[in-house]
Amino acid sequence: MKTLVPKSTLPVLIAIVAVAIGGTYALTSASFDDISIQKSGAHLVGHLEVIVHDEEGMVKAYRQSDNQIVRDGMAIIASQVFGDINYTAGPVHYMGIGTDNTGLDDYNTALAAEIGGCTRQDVSWSNMTAEDAGGDLARISVNGTATFPGSSCAALSIDEAGVFTAGGASADMFARNTFNDVDLETSDSLTLNWDFVFTDS
Repeated sequence: MKTLVPKSTLPVLIAIVAVAIGGTYALTSASFDDISIQKSGAHLVGHLEVIVHDEEGMVKAYRQSDNQIVRDGMAIIASQVFGDINYTAGPVHYMGIGTDNTGLDDYNTALAAEIGGCTRQDVSWSNMTAEDAGGDLARISVNGTATFPGSSCAALSIDEAGVFTAGGASADMFARNTFNDVDLETSDSLTLNWDFVFTDS
């Protein structure tokens, strides 16, 4: 049995079919490059202030710069977040200073020339604050301060600093920073103010 379509409706059906085909083509021909995909990932940066005070507390020198998280530093983060991985390291609690500003490298595992007799200073991290970084991004910052006495750490051309898991030579280094050199005399003190900011980006 044949179904007859009135001639008056034929142009309408043709138009509907044409629109449908065009819509299908538009959907199937769209490139994935045209589709916006939101990406998210943690971004960690560090900023260091170096301040030298004389015996009366007056500021003699001031430096600031951004640091580099080294490869072992990334492994330290992973070992603190994930269990049973093939790397174990404790949290970072120490800062040290040195006298060689050889360029930063991802594979740095120690300061280039840490000052002999200058004990790494134990650090208590504080001021952990969570805030909205805008655009629904999360941000957490932490701050640590360490002071080095000139009586045991005095040296010319102090121009590097690092963050470590321990005070001994076997410690893992988390981050290293170089800066324009400062001189530390026996009656002076040197303070490191180190900020780390984790941002979802």
